[in-house]
Amino acid sequence: MDDAPVRVPFATQDAGAQLRKDAATAMESWADGARLGAMIRGPWGTSPGAVAIIIYVSEHLAHGWDLARATGQPSEADPEIATQVLAMMRQNLPAEPRGGPIPFAPVVAPAADAGPTERLANWLGRRSR
Repeated sequence: MDDAPVRVPFATQDAGAQLRKDAATAMESWADGARLGAMIRGPWGTSPGAVAIIIYVSEHLAHGWDLARATGQPSEADPEIATQVLAMMRQNLPAEPRGGPIPFAPVVAPAADAGPTERLANWLGRRSR
């Protein structure tokens, strides 16, 4: 996993098929629970595998939310996963300070009826309404 690219080049016209293949490869890579305790080198530095998973899942949820909102599609992910990731990000990503070495905008107050994915996006500094 340490050599995995940060960006996935799409060498095919069928981006959906490529994403499914890449997702299967990722799932196979993480199938061994021992990887959660192993040190993993990511774009942010080196961290335990469990931390890397949280970062990657939050990235996918946040950017998936961005893409869904931008294209007018439903933007809430699986509520159980989004709720867990939101709790972890609240614990590990401080509300202040933001900016500079912490590359997130200030926390946005969520709407009263916001779902967990929208609340995660708000915690990461995204305006949703």
